[in-house]
Amino acid sequence: MPALDAFDPDLAFEAMEAAERPDFGDWFLNAAQRFSHVEEIYAYRYTRGGGPSALISTGAKQASERAALYANRYHPYDPMLQGAKDDSGGAFFHVEARQIDNRAYRHHCFEAPRFVDKLSFRWRRPKDAYYISFYRSRASDTDKLQSLANLAEIGLTSLAKHQAPKSAAPIAQRLEAKLKAAYPVLSQREAEIAAKTLAGQSASQIAETLSISPASVLTYRQRAYAKYGFTSANDFLDGLV
Repeated sequence: MPALDAFDPDLAFEAMEAAERPDFGDWFLNAAQRFSHVEEIYAYRYTRGGGPSALISTGAKQASERAALYANRYHPYDPMLQGAKDDSGGAFFHVEARQIDNRAYRHHCFEAPRFVDKLSFRWRRPKDAYYISFYRSRASDTDKLQSLANLAEIGLTSLAKHQAPKSAAPIAQRLEAKLKAAYPVLSQREAEIAAKTLAGQSASQIAETLSISPASVLTYRQRAYAKYGFTSANDFLDGLV
């Protein structure tokens, strides 16, 4: 990408302060919209040999559902990850909707919300990697892509510093509220555990957060599935989108 704008230290300082607040996702979206036609932002943390855990989903009212769909169902079909096999630290990926071969992924994450593309940035570390993706409704000659790249670098640094649990909580909370509405037979604990599972948290992570055993997490999970004849947490997503 051509260098259009210099790095803004004031923006970096503002981001570091916002990263400690629950509204970091909203702040980040507002900052990105200064530079391009960004409608939604997603951030994920990948561990070696594991799938993505959602850190940020912000934008339209179904942003958290799309983040969960991507993390639990669609990420294997993402051209970004298929082209991200190298071990270098940083990277930039531009994915257009027309490049998505999987029809369901393209429909749910691009066509239905009317996104034309996403601009994604990665920071890879020895044991994990962080991705931030800006989903755009349109591209324009006035877009300040270097400024957006600078913002992504700031965001990746902030997320890595503050780690997943603080940032991931709002996604799980939003999913829990929507699960209760869409699947009223679920108990409080079942909905809570199903939501955290959809947000990408493992049984051991959920157990630690709720101060229960991993075995209890699995029991509540299976009870939730049994009530609706489901076999995995992914099956709940169809009722949310």
